[in-house]
Amino acid sequence: MSVIISPMIMTCKPKSIFSSDSLLEGGGHRAELMFNWFGEQGSVSLDGKYYRVNKLGLFQGRWTLTDQSGVRVSAEKLSPFSRAFIIQSSGETYRLEAQSIFSRAMSLHGGRANLTIAPNHMLTRKTTLSGSFPDIETTCLAMWLTLLMWRRSSNNSSS
Repeated sequence: MSVIISPMIMTCKPKSIFSSDSLLEGGGHRAELMFNWFGEQGSVSLDGKYYRVNKLGLFQGRWTLTDQSGVRVSAEKLSPFSRAFIIQSSGETYRLEAQSIFSRAMSLHGGRANLTIAPNHMLTRKTTLSGSFPDIETTCLAMWLTLLMWRRSSNNSSS
């Protein structure tokens, strides 16, 4: 059974100007979203609890959020050419997708969740998450995947 926290606002901001790592806060939660220096894996430290974000396979678009007890949340990218994921958590299925091809904003919906993840303005990585949230672990993985999409876009545009 998935716990819905509704409605709520969270903020996410980069830990430093040159880092992809970010701090997600709101609703009594605090999470550090971290990326490995190389590759598309990382970790989440949520309210003092440590999780790994693992990418399954080199060319597969599948990620898991795991703790010492096993997989908590999983996500699969629908296509290499889209910014859309199917996220599975606690028996619930969610869809994380870009709101438009021209925007960095993402939306997470499914079950009773209807979450918007949007940069505060065009030239910032500071972000506001608003709406009806799924459980906090799913929210963290959705934000981590959103940051990954923005990181990919930034890396591709600078080369």
